[in-house]
Amino acid sequence: MNKLANKYSSLSIELKAAFWFLICSLIQKGIAVVSTPVFTRLMTTEQFGEFNVYSSWKDIFVILITLKIGAGAMGPGLVKNDRDKDAFSSSMHILTTVLVLIWSCLFIFFNGFFQNITKLPQILLYIMLIHVWTQGIWEMWAKEQRIKFHYRLLVFITLIVALIRPIIGIIVVIHAENKATARIIEMATVDFVAYVGLFIYTIVQGKKFFSKQYWKYSLKINIPLIPHFLSQTILNNSDRIMIERIVDTSSSGIYSLAYSISIITVFLNNALLQAMSPWTFLKLKKREESAIPRIGFGALLMVGAVNLLFIAFAPELIAVFAPSKYGQALWVVPPITMSVFFQFSYLLFADIELYFEKTKLIAFATVIGAVLNVILNYIFIGIYGYYAAGYTTLVCYMIIAIIHYFAMKAVCNSKLDGKCVYKFKTWIIISLVFLAFGFLLLFSYSNIFIRYSIIVVLIIVLITQKNRILTLLRSFLKERKSSGNGTT
Repeated sequence: MNKLANKYSSLSIELKAAFWFLICSLIQKGIAVVSTPVFTRLMTTEQFGEFNVYSSWKDIFVILITLKIGAGAMGPGLVKNDRDKDAFSSSMHILTTVLVLIWSCLFIFFNGFFQNITKLPQILLYIMLIHVWTQGIWEMWAKEQRIKFHYRLLVFITLIVALIRPIIGIIVVIHAENKATARIIEMATVDFVAYVGLFIYTIVQGKKFFSKQYWKYSLKINIPLIPHFLSQTILNNSDRIMIERIVDTSSSGIYSLAYSISIITVFLNNALLQAMSPWTFLKLKKREESAIPRIGFGALLMVGAVNLLFIAFAPELIAVFAPSKYGQALWVVPPITMSVFFQFSYLLFADIELYFEKTKLIAFATVIGAVLNVILNYIFIGIYGYYAAGYTTLVCYMIIAIIHYFAMKAVCNSKLDGKCVYKFKTWIIISLVFLAFGFLLLFSYSNIFIRYSIIVVLIIVLITQKNRILTLLRSFLKERKSSGNGTT
């Protein structure tokens, strides 16, 4: 224990912050995942579907109303205005508040229009405005803490809110007649109480309500990013909204459960990418791009193996997370989980584009994928029901990954003298093997002996590749430590 404590004490503030941000994120998501089975048992599939449709619309309006300044201009703005951080931050909080007030007027004067589009009652539209504002405030404040490496308070507030939400939510839902509305109001209230103090503190510290320079900078950065943010949200949420419209709310609830379970594997993606991205940038800066594929493809194999194990145990996961009425969600888990593999693929390629500042290519690929997702959903959900949405998601992420590959190749041709970082043939072989095992596991759901035989094979492969996996992890940790030390 003392040895571990000494190692921890020797870490730089940057590495400590990165460690706690990752742990905090995993715990936060873990609490959300663990609480899901409780709510699926307390709510009907219709009520669970209504709650998730509200959440989908909220994610869309967060982008339209707040412009997601916390995910765009906030980070670089704080770095560029290092001597005026507090003033910049307070002006961004006021700008977000002004944007919310403008949209509030639109919601009041055109209430019927927004109700017709969202199919949400008036009370939930007004609750959504409060929810959107608090989310915008939280994203900006959290970004500022990450820039300053102030991880203690951020971790504390994140975990407290993550714990209080489900606890109060369960109590409220048990006693409420309209359980979906009660859950929504409870979440919005908890967020408002938790985050309004951060808004007040930021304004008092910064003492700047309006700055033409800062507002202009923020709008210039974030408005062009709206298509990119919207496309990401459409990819994540359009399935549930369209299922509710084309099929019914109950089907949306069943699909929402499958989606919530499947994207648990995204946590592994995020953890690996936090280590991979700085390492990739460093190698590109040193013109040591030949070292990238070994680590990159190794990480992709790791993601693929974990995703396959997740698909293999999907029947058991569905049984744990929800009662039998959600049983049909099982058949949607494999395609959604396989789409996570291709999401990781395109993020590997996008890192090359990002390093060379080709951000328009990133937005282009996301927009194409989102538009295609809506079109395919419209065509196939009406024919095959909500099952089709899982496969349209998989197809769209595959296409996005392919677009990003060729965008990356074009960047390599112009910036790396035609030397492509990732070989197309290698990626295709890995992807095809992954898809073959994924669909094989899907077809084995009706035969437990075949399924567990495949699981044994996968576990043996993981054991035999143990040394390679450990080597990858050591490379990640070593690079994160050297990167952290290098910034101090």
